[in-house]
Amino acid sequence: MATARDARKRRALAALILVDLFEEEGQKNAAQLELEDEVAYTDYIRVHGQKFRFLVDSVGYAIKKKDTLTRESIRPDERIAVTLGCLATGETFKSLEYSFRISRTCISSIVVETCQAILDILGPRYLNTPFSQDEWKCVAQRFESRWNFPNRIGTLDGKRILIQQPQNSGSRYYDYKDVGAKNGRASGGGVWQRSDLKSLLSSEANPLNLPDPRPIPGRVIPVPYVLTGDDVFALTDYLLKPYPQSKMTVEERIFNYRLSQMRRISENGFGILTSRWRILCTPILLELGKVKHIVLAALTLHNLSRGRAIKTQIEQAKLESGVQVEELAEGSAGVETQQATADEKITYSSEKLIQINYKASLQVKKCEKELAERD
Repeated sequence: MATARDARKRRALAALILVDLFEEEGQKNAAQLELEDEVAYTDYIRVHGQKFRFLVDSVGYAIKKKDTLTRESIRPDERIAVTLGCLATGETFKSLEYSFRISRTCISSIVVETCQAILDILGPRYLNTPFSQDEWKCVAQRFESRWNFPNRIGTLDGKRILIQQPQNSGSRYYDYKDVGAKNGRASGGGVWQRSDLKSLLSSEANPLNLPDPRPIPGRVIPVPYVLTGDDVFALTDYLLKPYPQSKMTVEERIFNYRLSQMRRISENGFGILTSRWRILCTPILLELGKVKHIVLAALTLHNLSRGRAIKTQIEQAKLESGVQVEELAEGSAGVETQQATADEKITYSSEKLIQINYKASLQVKKCEKELAERD
């Protein structure tokens, strides 16, 4: 009669046979996919080859391990590829174990360490807030030219990150509305009330260095620069929300229409973010501190892939010098080339959105004309 020890021996033998078959038949794994199909590999890790090399050059020294007499360490490029594969697919460590031929225990430490290094090294550059009044004005000018909403510097929305409930936390991390939110019944407005950004915007010292209020076109009274949000946020001097839906005047309908265009930007942004980094759509079964590092690293990589930091530096250089800047002194030529491509895609997407809303804009302009004639 077979014993448990015999069963374990058979499973171990079957695993060794499978490994031999994989090697003999040349089954594709992540490393082979990189060599045989670069396009598919880029789609798998969500980062182009040139920016992947930029990542290796920037972060590799911080995650490199020493070789020993008995084994060679996992190279930095493999560590970054494993991390990108985890963030891009949202797969479990056990699933990634068969793709990269690395144990799940090692993958768990690789992902967390690499995300921490990405956040520490690239976070200050690709995950930052505008730091000068000229930069804030540049952001407001772009929103006004694209969406006809002056003095607007951003929009607010929320994204829920699913996590494993920590031990001995009771109902603190149980969301009665959906799946996961800290402090139970916390809504987007409640989270905003406790955020650091709200505290900075509310401070009279103006730590964010926002520009002074200025009149909007056709008016003489100075108006502050504002954010836009939906009904869950409280109305303040720096945050606009839509009018209630009942008994609205024509002017209020026009205002809500303009405001809805602004809110859609944040919704589209979260949609692009989650479609690129699927780990944000799946429960993250790690500790809270590790979850924070993974989420912030995904945001940093998202901005890197879309060239946000380089774009901001080019615009800042144009504002300061008054001349057109073709490229930056720092960074590789490949990254700059990818930045130009990313800018073209962003501009194309914006133009398509404007075309889609062209008819609605005509109706709004017609209402505005009727109001002017009525006055």
